[in-house]
Amino acid sequence: MDFATFVSTFREDAQQPSMPVLLVRLAHSDYSGRDNWPTVQAAQDWAARNVPGVSLVDSEPATLYDGLHLDEASYDRVGGRLAYAWLTLPR
Repeated sequence: MDFATFVSTFREDAQQPSMPVLLVRLAHSDYSGRDNWPTVQAAQDWAARNVPGVSLVDSEPATLYDGLHLDEASYDRVGGRLAYAWLTLPR
């Protein structure tokens, strides 16, 4: 399933056809085996550019507490960015 289909299905399930959707772009990973990360990031970028009502929040620069997951400071930064993105959505 691509992101456009995901967003469409999500909106249909919520019965909110114009609901805004905020995506957080995947951060880098220190683990091997994450070769698909650039593919997912490209799909996220594409959705933000091409699917109406979709916005992308960048997670970088990020620090990871275990090589994969954001640490608390990075979550705080992303949370602030999500709040700003939500407050500045076109109404």
